[in-house]
Amino acid sequence: PIRPSKLARVKSEVVRRYLQGESTTQIGGAFDVDRETVALMLGKWGIRRDAPLDKRTFFLTSDADRGMLAGLLLGEGSIVLRGRGAAIRIVNTDPKIIEWMAQFGGRVYWSAPRNGGKRACGSWDLSGAVDVFHCLSSLSPLLVGRKRILATVALQTLQENYGLQA
Repeated sequence: PIRPSKLARVKSEVVRRYLQGESTTQIGGAFDVDRETVALMLGKWGIRRDAPLDKRTFFLTSDADRGMLAGLLLGEGSIVLRGRGAAIRIVNTDPKIIEWMAQFGGRVYWSAPRNGGKRACGSWDLSGAVDVFHCLSSLSPLLVGRKRILATVALQTLQENYGLQA
């Protein structure tokens, strides 16, 4: 609680430095707070962060692939809203399915079998704002129920926070 109050006293200086191009890490160092505190306060003061977005790495062109990925997301996937963004995760034990999803972008992680099981569990994660936006834009017409609601909220969040457009 004391950290944000340190910045509140020097608000104009923090804003001036940020608008002149200093990073949140540099500003935090100057005022003895961490970069997350600087970012939080800039957000509270209505200053839009201008961190560059990563380039798009997710590409899905075929309707058949779109349908298959939507089915996997509906059955074994999650849409996670976190902070200013969102992420997609699909978990499966079939290595061929995980490899198939990896061709569209994202990252793959494997965990060892649990509770005496014989199969490792693969996780396909898509977390970049641009990639998640394009993935959900492509899949949302095929989603139903809670997943469609989450996709809609995630798309709105990414549009508001990063200015992304379909």
